Amino acid sequence: MKYIKFLVVPLLFVTLAFMNIGGCSGNSSGGKNKEGCCVVEAGEFGLICIDDLNRDECDIADGELKKGKLCENVPACDIVVVTGCCVVGNNDCDEDLTLLECDFDGGVLSEDVMCDDVPQCNIPIGSGCCELEPGNCKEDLGIEGCADEGGMFTPLVMCSTIKTCEPLVGAGCCVIGEGNCKEGLGIKGCADEMGMFEGGVMCVDILECVVPPLVGSILYEENCQGCHGVDGAGGPFSNVQGKSADQIDAAIANPEIIPTMMGLSTLTAEEVDAIAAFLGVL
Repeated sequence: MKYIKFLVVPLLFVTLAFMNIGGCSGNSSGGKNKEGCCVVEAGEFGLICIDDLNRDECDIADGELKKGKLCENVPACDIVVVTGCCVVGNNDCDEDLTLLECDFDGGVLSEDVMCDDVPQCNIPIGSGCCELEPGNCKEDLGIEGCADEGGMFTPLVMCSTIKTCEPLVGAGCCVIGEGNCKEGLGIKGCADEMGMFEGGVMCVDILECVVPPLVGSILYEENCQGCHGVDGAGGPFSNVQGKSADQIDAAIANPEIIPTMMGLSTLTAEEVDAIAAFLGVL
């Protein structure tokens, strides 16, 4: 079975144009018009299948309707016409269009997805991108908040779609959570991690990124430094740089192996996590 984005078949071209798939008429309720996979005989091209057509539309194409089925589950299909969400502009999207129809509308097709799942189709009214400087853009400030920060506001646009918002040489910090920050992801990469991107700054300059290591450094100095050295590389005892919270817990739980660790049994899980976070940046 072949899945295609574009098919140069005159018969199919005329059929699709006539039916206007995705904005079809004849969508009356009832069992007769239940949608499914329409299987059309196309001569030398074999059986061409189109998803989401009802009985009336499939009859116009002189096809056989497989009610309630997706074409990918119909073994007889030789070629399946791919549909998806056609993005013409911000909040201007159409469902279930083929690439041919989407090109005709001047849009870009996101295949096999619903428009509800495409961020560009669901930009809240009043939101937009505030460009503070090249490589430093923020969303959700609103036009007034952007003006307060001296930025240039572009309504109904995501910062990831503005070229000048891309960080210079990847500069910027992605704040994913407290103590969980990454550099070099860029705006798009940060969005993929469900983080908040701060352009033009390093993670060490953001308080939320350094709080756990900072707390951990204090706890380490009070409880661990005497045995493992200032930098964790080893004093009287072993190197602990990069040790995880689980490894610290295991050492505390086995005083017969490391008797001096027994004194740390009063540390809470959060404190052990903070120490591990500090060891992770050494």
